[in-house]
Amino acid sequence: MTTEGTNYGIRSTVTFYKAIMKEKIEFLKNPENRHLVCLPLNNVKRIDFANEGLAILPIHLAATYRKVRSLEILLDAGADPELRDQRGRNALHLVITHWPNIVPAWPMPRSKFRLTMETMQQRAEDCLRVLYEHGVDLNARVSNDSQKTALHLAVRYGAVPAVGMLASCGANVNLADMIGMMPLHMAAGVLHTDITTCLIEHGADVNRAVESSGNSPLHLAVRASSFADTQSNSLSCVSALLEGGVKPDAVNLEGRTPLHEACSVGREVVVDALLRYGADINKLSTRGETCLFLFLEHKPNLSNTRLLGKLLYLTLPLKLTNSQDLLPRCLELPEYAQQRCQLMHFATQPRDLQSLCKIRLYQLYGEDDKPTLSELLPSKTIDFIFDYWESPLEIDFNKNDESPLPRFQFYPNFIPRHFPNAPSRFDTHQNSNMQPNFASNPPNFQHIPRNLPNYPLNVPNTPQDFTAHVPNTPPDFPNI
Repeated sequence: MTTEGTNYGIRSTVTFYKAIMKEKIEFLKNPENRHLVCLPLNNVKRIDFANEGLAILPIHLAATYRKVRSLEILLDAGADPELRDQRGRNALHLVITHWPNIVPAWPMPRSKFRLTMETMQQRAEDCLRVLYEHGVDLNARVSNDSQKTALHLAVRYGAVPAVGMLASCGANVNLADMIGMMPLHMAAGVLHTDITTCLIEHGADVNRAVESSGNSPLHLAVRASSFADTQSNSLSCVSALLEGGVKPDAVNLEGRTPLHEACSVGREVVVDALLRYGADINKLSTRGETCLFLFLEHKPNLSNTRLLGKLLYLTLPLKLTNSQDLLPRCLELPEYAQQRCQLMHFATQPRDLQSLCKIRLYQLYGEDDKPTLSELLPSKTIDFIFDYWESPLEIDFNKNDESPLPRFQFYPNFIPRHFPNAPSRFDTHQNSNMQPNFASNPPNFQHIPRNLPNYPLNVPNTPQDFTAHVPNTPPDFPNI
């Protein structure tokens, strides 16, 4: 091809590009320009995509910039909507990935910027409708390693109207990508309540788990609640899943239920919601971990004394160790030695009748039946059942000025334990080479109190200056 012919081809491409962007109907419908419909526009430097080295087809250009009339004319002229760019995306994928998002809480609802964004969003919806009318495959996957569909992309880019339009037009809401994630998994993982509700209304499987982890959408929503700005955001998405029929006691590959995850991140409102829908608080994970165990694993949870009291009340039988006889990490910290002894002693005590009645009534009725019971029972009893969740022990993990239990002189790393078979992650006395010198420092047994509680402690043969910390008595409860 001569130089003159090449320049003419470039000029024709540039003119066609301008006609698409300005939606010049007469030029685009001209039969003499029909050969440009499927001609790549990669020689046009004015196209933003040229900087990325992508060969852009006219239909891709019209879909990206939401040129509805140009897109319709190109499709009528024979443009193939399934043609891909170098990233494996077709025209439908490009419309979704360039979807304009409108922030609901925009401070100026009728500002010029918001009106412009609403106009752009309406044009994006029109482009999607045109593609559907021309037979685009709504379930087509992006030709790369992700294998995402248009619905996956709509969830990723927060295109709420696109999710509803695709689902209403027949897109399969249960297709999974390469890693086994459905659009519902993605929506629940980012706590997007509107998209989650829309997908459930269009038949998304709320109990389908991700193959690689076994997590259901409820698992992902509960885990994401730890990063939510407010607890109401996490609660709305979790409630939408629960109302949609998700199983509250579904287990993942680690044997954890959503309630395990909620207790692990310390979200009390999520725990309450799961309990209202019948989640089993005494269910064990694969490692034998209870909800209380996972709560005590993370130090930031210790400040939530109300949730701690609720877990101590409802966990029956009360078990502090896992299947390997290990205590939670926080209980093995030296600064919480007193609290550890209190909890260990409390775990061996039988429950009083009031506590058993409280547990049974709360499990039978829950928060939803509180208004009905308020008409039948005294207010003092209602407060005791539903509102009084203080710890049954006078235990406080927030006291930083408390000194830990006295150590043994010849075993500086030894901490008394209630369970002899529970190895500590922090105990190093077994490898210590320190040996007691009884000749120079004989043991003194006069400091041992005579009224020690009946603790089966793992005490060495020669203790010195041991002071037992007797747990405080539980507070008085109202009569029921």
